[in-house]
Amino acid sequence: MLAKKIRNKDVIVKIIIAIILIIPFICMLKMNLNTHIYHDEFVYSSIYGTKEKIVSISDIFKSAVNIYTMHNGRIITHIVLMIFLQFNNIARCVINSAFFVILIYELIKFPNKKDLGIKIPIALLLFPMLWCTAPAYGDTVLWIAGSVNYLWTTVALLLYIFIVEGIFEKETEFKNTKLILFCIASFILASLHEMTGIISIGLIGLMSIYLLIKNRKINKTLFLGAICGGLGFLSIILSPGSNVRKMAELQTMDVVPTFLERLKNTIIMLKTTIMENKFIFAIIAISIIFMVIKLIKNRKEFFKDKQIFEVLFLLCTAVVSYIAMVVSPTFLTRVTFIPYIIFVYSALKCLHILNVNNKIKIIEYIILILAIVVFTIKAMPMMKETFELVKQQKQAWEKRDEDISMQIEQGKKDIYVEPLNVSTNTHLYYGDLSTSISYNPNGSMAVYYDVNSIRIKGNYYLDIEISNVNEKNKDSIKISAMNFEETKKFYLLDENIYNKMAPYKKFKNSYSGGNITLYYAMGSIENLKIVFLKEQEVTINKIKLYTPDEKILEVKGQEMLKYFDLNNVEIENETENDVTLKTQANSEIFIIK
Repeated sequence: MLAKKIRNKDVIVKIIIAIILIIPFICMLKMNLNTHIYHDEFVYSSIYGTKEKIVSISDIFKSAVNIYTMHNGRIITHIVLMIFLQFNNIARCVINSAFFVILIYELIKFPNKKDLGIKIPIALLLFPMLWCTAPAYGDTVLWIAGSVNYLWTTVALLLYIFIVEGIFEKETEFKNTKLILFCIASFILASLHEMTGIISIGLIGLMSIYLLIKNRKINKTLFLGAICGGLGFLSIILSPGSNVRKMAELQTMDVVPTFLERLKNTIIMLKTTIMENKFIFAIIAISIIFMVIKLIKNRKEFFKDKQIFEVLFLLCTAVVSYIAMVVSPTFLTRVTFIPYIIFVYSALKCLHILNVNNKIKIIEYIILILAIVVFTIKAMPMMKETFELVKQQKQAWEKRDEDISMQIEQGKKDIYVEPLNVSTNTHLYYGDLSTSISYNPNGSMAVYYDVNSIRIKGNYYLDIEISNVNEKNKDSIKISAMNFEETKKFYLLDENIYNKMAPYKKFKNSYSGGNITLYYAMGSIENLKIVFLKEQEVTINKIKLYTPDEKILEVKGQEMLKYFDLNNVEIENETENDVTLKTQANSEIFIIK
């Protein structure tokens, strides 16, 4: 009779949770349906490194080989992505939305295996909490290429953790077919993404050490899983493409960060994650204190409560995955999504452990209810804004698609399009093309539409060459536009397009042997400003203006002065080829159209 009541209660809880999960599914589906494919979707719709569109399975494998040798080692993940991109848009949107719901379901079910009552408030909490706190939400959950690399791999990681926890708690060992399948799964999971590799290998490694100390013997299943996982991880980090990508990133940097600088940045990112997720880490901290007190009181039971150690092992691997980013020259925010989910998973396991203590159960429910209210109130206006923005993006892309189709019908093979000119936020993935056909998304999009080139209509490119710059003074020259904050690096940020046209935020520059070349990559050159913080002499060799129809207007000598508005700057010398200027501290040159 009791068993029947429990089964009935279980069915009711499952039905309620299923109804709750309809909400995030509908929200994600609405966002996905309004999100146009962009950037990497076009890149991975072609055979990587070529101008050939993928039309068969053999093309996908050919592209995967190119990715492995030219881009990075996530070969399995990118094969899945390339197959997924062959689906129609509605199928892609439904599947991606389903993966998000599966992630939430895993976070409800896996950490809390017994108590049914706590699952409903957790189900109500997770969607608004993830919406408010998940890092780079748009890059990892909405953007198709990003979701396959981060959301889907995290779903696979949580499933693996659930299986591993079962092995650890029961101290079982697989044999024959099960063992082979587990080893294959360990290899695949570790090769999906650098983060899944570090976390999965670290977790089963720590579990193996724990069981070795406890039982004086190795758990062969976990031990072999760690070895196979290690091989999968090595297949990523030692791939030729990973080295190529790393070198390419280094070449784009003005100054390569030192190891200590990267370590400092990594620690800052971890600190930011903790500060932005105080609720999650408060639960973890309180639970760990409770666990430690429990262990001190029951020293004889030290090795029996394995869930406590599961939490500690998970937290350790998540932190290590952050610190491991110190080997990378760049640290993208979206990379923190996977360890962030592990922190959430750990907090939910802590809630389950605390829930065993009936004395604090009421307090726990009160905390959960308050959290649901706070996160929901915080999430609602953000959702409203996001839905409005994603609708604007869809309209802008539909207009662009019509424009491209019309030009193709007119027989044009070199396509010019208007900038999207839409706003964005962290819950959306957004980017635009460049005015340069050499920009990777431009070329990939051209292959997708079967034309020679696609580019943004820009008013002008600007190329300014400045020579005779002393090495120690080069950082005293700042570039800015409008009223935007100036920066020591030679970037130009136009306030009108800031937060609208992401690819145009950074503007390439080079410094070599006293020469600086500034490239203004997009739009009108009006209001460009160069600021000299120190007294110095510089020589401006030439200005090149690139018009949208690719005509090059090269201006030299005295003609250049027509483009300058000098403020506290003296003309030292003029020739047919260049102009030498003597600057005062905080003097300025405005480039006028």
